[in-house]
Amino acid sequence: MRICILTHNNTLNDDRLYYKLGRSLAKIGEIYILNPTLVNEEGNPKHVAAQKSIKKRKEKVKWFVQKLNNLKPKIIIVNHPFFLPIASSYKKYNEVKIVYDPAEDWGNMIKELSSFFWLKNWIILLCVKWIECIHSKNIDLVITTDNWLESFYSKKFKTLQLFNYPNYSMFNNYISKCNNHSLVYHGQLIKERGIFDLIHATYLLKNKFSDITLNLIGWFTKYDEEVEAKRLVNTLDISQHVNFINPVDHTQIPKLISRNSIGVVPLHNIRKFQHNIPTKVFEYAACGLQIMSSNLAPTKQLKNSDKWCTFYEAGNIDSLVESISNILEANNTFNSEGRDLFEKEFNWETQEESLLEMVKGLVQ
Repeated sequence: MRICILTHNNTLNDDRLYYKLGRSLAKIGEIYILNPTLVNEEGNPKHVAAQKSIKKRKEKVKWFVQKLNNLKPKIIIVNHPFFLPIASSYKKYNEVKIVYDPAEDWGNMIKELSSFFWLKNWIILLCVKWIECIHSKNIDLVITTDNWLESFYSKKFKTLQLFNYPNYSMFNNYISKCNNHSLVYHGQLIKERGIFDLIHATYLLKNKFSDITLNLIGWFTKYDEEVEAKRLVNTLDISQHVNFINPVDHTQIPKLISRNSIGVVPLHNIRKFQHNIPTKVFEYAACGLQIMSSNLAPTKQLKNSDKWCTFYEAGNIDSLVESISNILEANNTFNSEGRDLFEKEFNWETQEESLLEMVKGLVQ
């Protein structure tokens, strides 16, 4: 069985598409990740890319259609609504199943996190809704990553819920000793995700913990915020306490995370974050870190969350500082409750069989 995954992600081995969906589905089929921005790589999953990066949208569409016609897949997986027209166009003349894996609340992400002018955001939002509506009849399965997405899409589509748990095989050997005053954040570096809150908190915490360290692993999506964040670190004179770490291949994340004692999820209280679960909370638990999270529903509603996660008022820096200080003063050992959940339930492999059976059922 040949399966094609369509993406334009600039990350070569994407966490979800490559290490989770791709490698799992490679056990029952031949997987091709089609991406016009990357170079070819052998293997299964295999990356299929253009000779040079394609920028123009029309040329990208033409390239995707050409590759699909050459590969003739039985299943097409798309993780972005703008790929649905391409998959639907191919399905019009070929026997193929379409799997939609949105993984996000696209509507609120565009409204609340896009850097475009408000009018352009609304136009994009309307296009997304229109595309999903027009091509809904061609979607055979929707994969959902949290309860909100499951509730939203299950009203109209056949769904399969697959939480974005970390790979057991990748994280199993990395456990934090929780023996330092080091904090870690992993993901997009933007204001709404609490990056500036963490910088201010580190400044306040250094008065009590002189060796406090904040490791920010990820990328800025807005250049002006990158300049502002680094300027703030210099202004507060805490450059020796804050490390900006560039994105790395996902296989390096467990090692980087497990060197710290506390994993922080400082998301602000906006609608997007009231719906979707931050993947990093599962990764911190896998490494046995103490976890500090803003008090938003998606994380609070996770199984026994009050036993393995400390919550503070979203956006309240004083509350964040007090909660982190309490954990550091208590000299807590590693997070045994979170680690135990990872080993028994919060890992990708516990869901893999459901994915494989559902996909095999689509083509039978």
